[in-house]
Amino acid sequence: MPNVNKTGIEVLESYLSFLLEPLTQNINMARNLIEKTRENIGEDDIALLIVLDECEQAIQPYEESENNKVEINLSDCRVWAELLFEALGKLQTLKMNVSAPV
Repeated sequence: MPNVNKTGIEVLESYLSFLLEPLTQNINMARNLIEKTRENIGEDDIALLIVLDECEQAIQPYEESENNKVEINLSDCRVWAELLFEALGKLQTLKMNVSAPV
């Protein structure tokens, strides 16, 4: 982050820390939905499996921490948001294609 000193970053991280628990819960919920979806689709649905893999990688761009909490650096938030946006866009496109009448 340009023009931000160490104290400013610490203050911002402290201010944003209250979002950590809801963020972790939402990521875990999304992970569970992805797992359930995988259980309910056939192995031949390659397009959906690929999109689910991309979504899974986007929601947890780092390896899981030991305490099962989300830990993301402020400098990575933009890249993470772009990953999420791209994965959700692909999921939406796939959903529209599946829902479209033939």
